[in-house]
Amino acid sequence: MVTVAVARVAGTLTVARLLLAVLISVALAADRLLLGAVTLVCGWTTDTVDGFFARKAPGVTRLGQWDATIDGMVGVGLMVGLVLSGSVPVAWLIVVLALAGLLVFAGSAASGMLLQGISYGWLLWILAERDTGALILVLTAIALVAIVHGRRVPRVLLPKFFADVARLKGIRRG
Repeated sequence: MVTVAVARVAGTLTVARLLLAVLISVALAADRLLLGAVTLVCGWTTDTVDGFFARKAPGVTRLGQWDATIDGMVGVGLMVGLVLSGSVPVAWLIVVLALAGLLVFAGSAASGMLLQGISYGWLLWILAERDTGALILVLTAIALVAIVHGRRVPRVLLPKFFADVARLKGIRRG
């Protein structure tokens, strides 16, 4: 009974992150940088917490297979908002959407990581130019995520990234 509840909490947080992706887009399109930054930090928080609960549940949670895709959609929402506000050239949205296509249709974790990196990089650049308070908030959140997930980067995320790049290279040849 408890494990079912734990899995539901993880799934609810994953769905909440998808809704936050939409809110990030709306906030940034309206040029509300601080609200967009706060919403992004909330998204990162739900990702961390849903991962904690998902690891407590037996097996893969119902929405666990969609976690990386929804993480990517947060990056897409961020880029859509930045483009709609006129802060980022449309060409970058095309790049991010192409990477999102690889994430969704080829199951490419590496493309999801790249699209998030591009989107987050643009946000940091814009915040550095226009909203120091929001920049400090996002950088503080990044530092906290690094503390919480620090060991996962070299042990899990980087190997997953490079294994997926190798898999995609094999698909291209085949």
